[in-house]
Amino acid sequence: MHLKFTILFMVITMKKRKKSFELIYLLPYTAVIIKAIIFSYILSHLCLMPVYVEGQSMNPTVKDGTIGLSNIAFRHVFGLTRFDIVLIQRENGEVWVKRVIGLPNETLSIKDNVLYINQKPCPQRFLSDTVKTNDYDEIQIGADEVFVMGDNREHSYDSRNVGTISLSDIISKDLYAVLP
Repeated sequence: MHLKFTILFMVITMKKRKKSFELIYLLPYTAVIIKAIIFSYILSHLCLMPVYVEGQSMNPTVKDGTIGLSNIAFRHVFGLTRFDIVLIQRENGEVWVKRVIGLPNETLSIKDNVLYINQKPCPQRFLSDTVKTNDYDEIQIGADEVFVMGDNREHSYDSRNVGTISLSDIISKDLYAVLP
């Protein structure tokens, strides 16, 4: 949009001066455009990543169609903690939005709708009482892996289906909704 206004301004300015078109008029605008492209690249690859959520797996926390930003830098600076919302890059190119449930070197199981971490119950206060989670046999999470699940446990394709997720597959953490 800004580029259209820039070009329009250049054309009007040239007509007013009644001078022939010279390349020198484009130089200031070219520098601005190059800076904007570099800034956008840095922002979207090192700081904040734009996200469009497709699917119901994180309902009601994150709804289908949510547009937001996820923090790439925080994932690398602060690491991951239990119950962080993360973006995961899958081998097939999909990007998943899930919640970290199990951390590296932990054991995890689910029995009678209760999550157990290292054989101790772990409350999940972000879930409503009506959410049911099927039993899941105890597993050992590897040193460079996490276990993730969607908040909509009955309709989420996650670590219960595909196994643990490598830390290197996690792109960013936290999701800041811009448009619900």
